[in-house]
Amino acid sequence: MPRFNSTFAHTIFYFGIAELVGGVGMLLLPQLHAELLGLPEGSVLLLRVIGVLAAAFGYYYLRFALIEDPDFARFSVQVRSGLTLAWLIMVAQGSLPLAFIGVAIYDAAGALWTARALRQKKSSVKA
Repeated sequence: MPRFNSTFAHTIFYFGIAELVGGVGMLLLPQLHAELLGLPEGSVLLLRVIGVLAAAFGYYYLRFALIEDPDFARFSVQVRSGLTLAWLIMVAQGSLPLAFIGVAIYDAAGALWTARALRQKKSSVKA
């Protein structure tokens, strides 16, 4: 486990691990993910593609955590917040199954955790 000088880098690192593991899991076990998310059986190929993309994004998160890039951390808060809103809107419209509320909670929790860590960094700089 790398040692970080900033709390926000920890949040990015752990989110990267989760994305990488989740992406590989989706790539290798797409049927399980389809069942968990309440998606139709025809979603398997698409879930494999999404798994590759999620694993790639996980790699980006890990690499940016290692260089402790606060700009990337800020951008990730914005993107994860936007994803949270998108999942909730699509569930409300009936475009996605209710299970995606869990995905929205996951993204929101990650965004809040990183945002809080970034605020701690700012307050420690002012002191």
